[in-house]
Amino acid sequence: MTSEEFKADLMLFATHVETKRALGILVDVTKFQHKMQPEVQEWRVRNISTRYAAAGVRHFAFLFPPGAQIPAMMNQSAPRERFLTRAFDNFERAGNWLAQDGILSPSAKSSKPDS
Repeated sequence: MTSEEFKADLMLFATHVETKRALGILVDVTKFQHKMQPEVQEWRVRNISTRYAAAGVRHFAFLFPPGAQIPAMMNQSAPRERFLTRAFDNFERAGNWLAQDGILSPSAKSSKPDS
């Protein structure tokens, strides 16, 4: 996947978030192979994170494989992001965090999507 393809996918996903007015986002990166370049990360904060915030997102969670070494930077929002960001290696813990403040309904957090 090229950086341009990755950006196109992010834009498509941001449109979905805007349509659904999602308060929380869970991104499953357990099988993610793309390494985001620093300039793409900056582009994401400027062009995608702002769309998430405008749509009402309050919590953004990453799901890593069980036992993964999660980089500290994955547990913090970028300086200009207006929502909380956390990373988890357990689906249930991620769901519980997203369920705070009614962000995710209890029924939605009870079943992990198929791989």
